[in-house]
Amino acid sequence: MLFSWKFYVPISRLTYSIYLIHMTIVQSYVYSKMTPGYLSDSNMVSITTVAFDSLIRPVVQVMTRQS
Repeated sequence: MLFSWKFYVPISRLTYSIYLIHMTIVQSYVYSKMTPGYLSDSNMVSITTVAFDSLIRPVVQVMTRQS
């Protein structure tokens, strides 16, 4: 019953979208580097920031659009 609330529909769509495209984002980041990369905390923060910003910004714009 808890997960059937309409509140969870946008969140579930967002997380499924992230699941579908996260490997593409990671691969584009890895393949764009000219030198071998080492995964550090700062790299993980930058990857996560780019991924969430590119996915959340359109969702927030649609949700905050006034009729």
